[in-house]
Amino acid sequence: MAAARTASCVASETRPDAAARALRSGTASAVGLVVRDVTHPFFGRTLRGAERAAREAGHVVVLIDDNYGAEGKASSAVALAEGAIDGFLFFAAKVPRALREPGSRPVVIVEYEQPRIPFIRLDSESGADAALRHLQERGHREIGYLRSRAGGQTFDRRHERWAAHLEKLGLDPEAMVVGEADFDAESSIAE
Repeated sequence: MAAARTASCVASETRPDAAARALRSGTASAVGLVVRDVTHPFFGRTLRGAERAAREAGHVVVLIDDNYGAEGKASSAVALAEGAIDGFLFFAAKVPRALREPGSRPVVIVEYEQPRIPFIRLDSESGADAALRHLQERGHREIGYLRSRAGGQTFDRRHERWAAHLEKLGLDPEAMVVGEADFDAESSIAE
């Protein structure tokens, strides 16, 4: 029967009704991706990767802007959890209290650790090591550090790796230039 419906949809160039499928299966086949700032270019690539993985699993991704934890923004994720989303990925964004309660939709945190919530994180240490090794191999000895004002565990890990690398070379991290910028594209452009 399902094969006949699929063949019929292909022949008529229509798609199965997602709302009907959700009612029948009890699942929306949708994952909410909550990010700090949807305007940041980094999260566009994050969304693209999440969509590719979700599509392979038969799901779609709904993008939700946390706006750096601004008051009232968490309500978008909480409202969607009432039925339109099967689970959430919170990328560098804090999980609202309502989604941490027993019986809530599944949540996985990306790049931010909270007790009792599953998380995954990027290997920012290896990335920092590769960048620092690259600079060192090209003869650079004075290596500054530009970090985000937004803060976060990822930026802390990168900073620790940078300082350890300099100390290993016999250099004092305190003597190097350290700057901060907002976590947006405009702030990262040198003038």
